[in-house]
Amino acid sequence: MSWYTKGKESWHGKGPQRQTNGVLKLVGTLTKIDEEFLTAGLMSLKGVKEVNLNINTNRLIVGYDSTETGIVTIASKLVQMGYQYLKKT
Repeated sequence: MSWYTKGKESWHGKGPQRQTNGVLKLVGTLTKIDEEFLTAGLMSLKGVKEVNLNINTNRLIVGYDSTETGIVTIASKLVQMGYQYLKKT
């Protein structure tokens, strides 16, 4: 799959969290409406903390707590929402 993650452990009020950033390359032409739709949809997942989409490069960065969710769940949600991402060859 065309994604990768980087993360670090941190403490936030309720205990340890594993803050991770997942990076995915989306397929197609994206607009501001896609950005808003993707942000709302992905933020509905438990553990997702931030969503940043660069509509010029189709690069999606999702910040999440890896103790609550994972990149596979995030990628599945993208597909469920009708988006595609590049797969490694």
